[in-house]
Formats: sequence, structure tokens, C-alpha cells
Amino acid sequence: MEHRHTNPEYNIPHELFADILRIVLKNKIKYQIVGMKGRTNIILLRVHLIPGEKLHQKAQDNIESMLNDFQQYLDGLTDAVLYGEDIE
Repeated sequence: MEHRHTNPEYNIPHELFADILRIVLKNKIKYQIVGMKGRTNIILLRVHLIPGEKLHQKAQDNIESMLNDFQQYLDGLTDAVLYGEDIE
């Protein structure tokens, strides 16, 4: 049976890189660090997933969930910082 791979690329903030790499390594998913964006501290990570493989699908869901949650956190933090009042 021949497996076809999908190769999604993710922009990983450095704060999440260790956690996401742990998911990738634990599930024995092949990966490649494609590049880095130094000014924004982003690591571009390409993962090689096998469609239909339950562990790969779960890992992909976890990675995307973490990235989405982190983005929502940053959006909320930005609003709090922008509209917060200084307390003396």
C-alpha cells in the first residue's frame, strides 16, 4: 500500500517551538526546518504527514490547536496592553 504525504508548513513562534517539536518527535513524524524569520522570532517548520494515519491526524490537530490558541492569546494580550490604564 502506497502512502501519500501532505507537507503542511507552519509558522511557529519561538515560544511554542519546543512543545510542537515534542509532538512531532513523539509521533515519529518527519519534519524539516525550512527557515527562520529573525525579526519576528518565527520558525518555519514543514511536517510530512500521512493522510489517514490516526496519530498523524491527531498530531496535526494538536499543532494547529496550539497555534490557534496562541494567536488568540496574543490578540487578547494586545487589546489589554493597548487599552489598559496605568496603575500607580
